[in-house]
Amino acid sequence: MTYPKNDRMREILAAAYRKKEAAVVADGWQQKVMIRIHAIPALARRARLIDDLAGLSWRFAAAACVLVLVLSAVAFQSGFQTEYEMARLFISDPLDFSLVQSMEIF
Repeated sequence: MTYPKNDRMREILAAAYRKKEAAVVADGWQQKVMIRIHAIPALARRARLIDDLAGLSWRFAAAACVLVLVLSAVAFQSGFQTEYEMARLFISDPLDFSLVQSMEIF
């Protein structure tokens, strides 16, 4: 659906485009235009919480992926029976149990 007002505006703009070489432009018109643009009050943009948290959520997703990869590598290296081994160590000597000993670091 076209509006008559839009058609008239299109005709005016097309005629102005065709006559652009003949147009006389005063010196300093760019500066005057920029002064008028700067005089227009800016629209207040409300910061939304979702906009602020978008970057944080992507950082968290990247960190979660890295953590999953590291934990998967540890699980493949030590086998999938780590819970069984930890329970066995705890039952055999519950007072002297430590997580560091279960990973056989020391």
